[in-house]
Amino acid sequence: MPKFYSMRIDEKAAGRRLDIFLHGLYPEWSREKIKKYINKASLNSKPAKFSAHLKNGDFLEYFFEEDSAASNCGILPEDLPVKILYEDRFLLVIDKPQGMRTHPAGCYRSGTVVNFLLDKINRLEFPDPERAGIIHRLDKDTCGVLLCARDSFTLSKMQEQFKKREIKKIYTLITEGSITRDCGRIEKKIRRSRKNRKIMIVHEQGKDAITDYRVLKRFRRHTLVQAEPITGRTHQIRVHFQSIGYPLLGDPVYGRRNAEIPMCLCASSLSFRHPVTGQRLEISAELPGYFMNIADML
Repeated sequence: MPKFYSMRIDEKAAGRRLDIFLHGLYPEWSREKIKKYINKASLNSKPAKFSAHLKNGDFLEYFFEEDSAASNCGILPEDLPVKILYEDRFLLVIDKPQGMRTHPAGCYRSGTVVNFLLDKINRLEFPDPERAGIIHRLDKDTCGVLLCARDSFTLSKMQEQFKKREIKKIYTLITEGSITRDCGRIEKKIRRSRKNRKIMIVHEQGKDAITDYRVLKRFRRHTLVQAEPITGRTHQIRVHFQSIGYPLLGDPVYGRRNAEIPMCLCASSLSFRHPVTGQRLEISAELPGYFMNIADML
């Protein structure tokens, strides 16, 4: 059954095209998908084209074919063993296990964070069930704090905070080699490799990337480090530490592959403003057992 939505356009949205505005409400969907599943859009009770420009005070109404979108997804909710660190009506913050993918891709259609979320939230709140609730992502081999949304409004608000770099992220990691400096800043541009699109490289024509760090403990051949990525590039921490000669322990791509050692990178804490109350929250996750066991053996 199509679901009916209505809203009043404010000054911030005035001047934008309707399709671009709707894409802002549902950022996980392309404009093509939005046009496919949203129909009978009207402005001030008159039929509206997706190319129409919005005005302050316009009254927007539209129907969304949610059932059609969900049935085309083929992704099922799953009750997975994932620890919930915080939850309310708007947010769900989890401790993502190492080895779990954030969202389905290719032949991987189960066992992901999205499968877990679909078991906890109303999938009809999201036009694209393949990315339902996903505000940001963690690499498969990274564990720790992952922030998720229960509805599209919260999703949009929190992604805006990420875009404005208002969210503080702290990671704990173990590197190969003993880092000599107590603290520092790695400021090297990153881009996707042209030879292998799955990996990132340091390159002068890349995008700005900044990582601050401080040493927590030195071992004979390894270092326990706390890192704060100021920017949010793909694989940023992994690429940056490899670029200064200290790849992450257990990193299968940028370090020395070792099937017996999982990658030692944990999203330890996340600090952000609540999308509704404005309260500053800081959510932390304990380092996993394997992480501590490895540290004890170094």
